[in-house]
Amino acid sequence: MPIAEDEIPAPRYREIHYCPRCGVAYRPQDFYPVEHLFLCTGCGFDFYQNPLPSAVVVLKHPDRADDVLLLKRSTAPGIGHWCLPGGFIRYGEAPAAAAAREAREEAGVEVQIGPVLSVGLLDYLYRGRHLCILEVAYLAHLSGPLPAAGLVTQEASEVVFRPVAEVLGTPETLAFPEQMTVLRDYQTLLALQPGAKNGQSPPPCAPESWGAQLVTGRPKVE
Repeated sequence: MPIAEDEIPAPRYREIHYCPRCGVAYRPQDFYPVEHLFLCTGCGFDFYQNPLPSAVVVLKHPDRADDVLLLKRSTAPGIGHWCLPGGFIRYGEAPAAAAAREAREEAGVEVQIGPVLSVGLLDYLYRGRHLCILEVAYLAHLSGPLPAAGLVTQEASEVVFRPVAEVLGTPETLAFPEQMTVLRDYQTLLALQPGAKNGQSPPPCAPESWGAQLVTGRPKVE
C-alpha cells in the first residue's frame, strides 16, 4: 500500500516529483514501497525504480594471480579511492561486452572476459541520487599488453595491480565497500587452485580453467 510523504526514503526517491510520460505531479500516495513503484494517476504509467545493471572485471596479473587490477578514481563518487574497473551497461549491450569496454575505457587494457565470479547489489551516489546498482563481476585476463607505467585515464589517476589481501586489509580505501565481497570471492577461488595448498601462492591460470569451480556466480567451496 502507499506510504505517507514523510515516510518515503530520502534522498532515494524524493527527487522524483513528476511522471516521466505525461508530467502529472506525483502525490505521496502514488509511491508503492514494496514494488518500488510510482503509479501515475494521469496516464497510468507504472514507473518502477529497479536496480541499474553494471559490469566490472576482476583482472589478475599474468604472473601474479594474487594481484588484481584496480584504479584510483578521479571522478565522483569516491575520488581518490580504489575500485575495480567497470561501469553501467548500455541499453542493448551484453554484460560481458560492457565489462570489456569499461576495462578499455577506464584502465586502458584489452581483456578476455571469463565466467561470472559474483553478482551483488551496490549503493551508488550518482549526480545527487542514491541508486541501487546490480553489479556483475567477471573474471578476466589480459589479451593485450600490461597498462603503461604511470597511466592516467579519464576515470583514473592511477591504474595498478595490487595484492588482494592488501586491499582487503584496508577496506576504507575502497570507493565502493560492497566490492569487498567480490575480492573475497576471488580470494576464495584462488584458495581452490592447484598449488595453493600449504601456503603456496597459486599459479597463474586462464579464466576458462576456473569455470568448473563457479556455481551460480560464486566460487564453489568444498
